[in-house]
Amino acid sequence: MANVELDIHELLEFRDRLLNKSRIEDMLKRLAKELMENVRKLAEDNSPVDTGRLMLEWSSGENIAMQVSRQGNVYTVSIENKAYNPNGGSKEENRYYASFVEVGHYTVNGNWWEGYHFLADAEDKTIQKINVIADKVIRDWWRWVNA
Repeated sequence: MANVELDIHELLEFRDRLLNKSRIEDMLKRLAKELMENVRKLAEDNSPVDTGRLMLEWSSGENIAMQVSRQGNVYTVSIENKAYNPNGGSKEENRYYASFVEVGHYTVNGNWWEGYHFLADAEDKTIQKINVIADKVIRDWWRWVNA
């Protein structure tokens, strides 16, 4: 009769790293932020330039708020451009300046001003690159698991 001893401590350590919920959570939040950062950069690059204020505010830390939240298995990232209308307007209008430029709005004289859809275009382009962005983040996490 032969006795076999098997030391599986390294396998157990690997399992613990692989199933580390905190690191998985961090990786998924990073992925959400990376995707939104790609959207932000593309939106900045494609923002219409009248005064340039809207475009410049995409890269200003004090005017950009990026929040990641999780509800169940869904991660949501919100981004807000706090640029104001350089031509004035009410406080409420200034609050939504970027959205007015994005989707369009009625002017003071009642004419429709067509939106630029620069943010929607940025989202579409990011979706096309999602595999590349996700691959980078997941590979970094996988390197940690295999360390």
